[in-house]
Amino acid sequence: MPDPKAEAYRSASAQVAAAAAILSAQALPVLVKPGDVSSFDAWVSRVLPVVLRAAQRNSEVSRRFYEILRDDEDFHTTMPAWQPVIPEPERVRSSLYATAGQEFQDIETFDLKRAQTAARGAVIRHTMNAGRDSVIATATADPEAIGCLYITRGDARVCYWCSMLASRGPQFKGNSFADSDMQFEGAGSAKVHDHCRCVLVPVKSVGGSERAQASRDLFEEWKAVNYENGRIKHSGKDAVRAWRRYWAEKQKSAII
Repeated sequence: MPDPKAEAYRSASAQVAAAAAILSAQALPVLVKPGDVSSFDAWVSRVLPVVLRAAQRNSEVSRRFYEILRDDEDFHTTMPAWQPVIPEPERVRSSLYATAGQEFQDIETFDLKRAQTAARGAVIRHTMNAGRDSVIATATADPEAIGCLYITRGDARVCYWCSMLASRGPQFKGNSFADSDMQFEGAGSAKVHDHCRCVLVPVKSVGGSERAQASRDLFEEWKAVNYENGRIKHSGKDAVRAWRRYWAEKQKSAII
């Protein structure tokens, strides 16, 4: 069962992102005409402020829940100043061109629904990242936080990648926030995919957190897939592929 407070945070953050994504996707057929590059430019210019406002709001949502979840984990020190991390406008702009823009380039193959899906995914990622990256930055400055815990919606509908990240337990700020760490990507940003609605929460200890139980359960599944007799059976990309196959079967069973 998902932790109620962590799930309330994840849901609130996801709702902010979804609202921005819907507005952005709805504006596509109104403003964009396939083959007319200037019309796509107009859409990006219209959508960019929507994404940045939603990102700012999501950072504020994360701030409120950071304090709630921190108290719930029995932190004793004063919460450090919130460290908001809002995506850079040009990065968002480039991302929109690289996602929805790819669908728009060829008038003969243009698929509006596919373009809208791509646009929603990019908007959700950037909006959610404002919350995730703000949590990482604040946890880094938090003297009691050992790192962050990856929180999913807690069922088989979660994708294999997010379930894999969640299985790794708390990501320690001493090494997991480094640019080179495989569990995160670039400048302390959480490694996520388009459409991802997972969040990060601060963690005080490894063993004492009940909130980390879902991660521990997932790690037992990971070991069942990739370990044999206590020894590693699959590693690297082979382990990821094995987990993906396992998770696909689990999702099928959940649907049945």
